[in-house]
Amino acid sequence: MLLVVEIGLTVWACLRFSQAKKSWAFGLLPILIGFVCSFCAGFFLGAIGVAASTILTFGILLDLAMVVVLIVLIVKNKPVK
Repeated sequence: MLLVVEIGLTVWACLRFSQAKKSWAFGLLPILIGFVCSFCAGFFLGAIGVAASTILTFGILLDLAMVVVLIVLIVKNKPVK
């Protein structure tokens, strides 16, 4: 369910960036950075032997941070009239 929210917010952020006369690809940056950070954190935490439930909790917190960043990007980029 959280993935559907992230995809919807990413599409909305890309549209908002294009309406603000900026490159729409800037809307993809939060998802890209979030997925890279989640992968690296999961890999390294798993490598040092942290419990799977702790890694899952950390991953959910990173996902929620991505959602907050996407909402901030949508609110800050107003369409140009």
